[in-house]
Amino acid sequence: CFLQDGDALVLKTDYLLRILEAINQSFPDMQYITSYARADSITRKSPAELKALRQAGLNHLYSGMETGSDQILKLINKGFDADIVVRSGCMAKEADMILSEFILLGIGGKELSEENAAQTAKALNIIQPDFIRVHATGIKPESKLGEFVRNGSFALQSEEEIVVEQKLFLQQLHEMD
Repeated sequence: CFLQDGDALVLKTDYLLRILEAINQSFPDMQYITSYARADSITRKSPAELKALRQAGLNHLYSGMETGSDQILKLINKGFDADIVVRSGCMAKEADMILSEFILLGIGGKELSEENAAQTAKALNIIQPDFIRVHATGIKPESKLGEFVRNGSFALQSEEEIVVEQKLFLQQLHEMD
């Protein structure tokens, strides 16, 4: 079961627990209840709340960290820093949830490619997620980043450069437990 097409952790914990209870009553054989979860939504919950959600059946979170670089997180206006990314991932793991982290190759452009690879690997080495979902960067023309591309202050990488970034990322990524 996938909870909506958004971040269910923005809901108050008591309300989310009632939803999970209803799912479990209606579908007693349900093995996985999954949700998207922003890093800042996870860290707004206490460890006890996360454990209660896990015990109620919410056992898999998809989190879009995008990058472990503070500089890039600020550039893309993500709304939190790498410390929040790491803390949220560790909190989810400590609550015994399955964690899938989404990362974006190329999100730093040519200038911050090495930074993206190194800092993202560093964060993931700490978090130890169950899955790492690698995505290529797509830039909406109307976004701030799209504006940077148009005015020349952000240089997109070629496919070959993104492969080099991926190789650098993988070289710095430790084995996951």
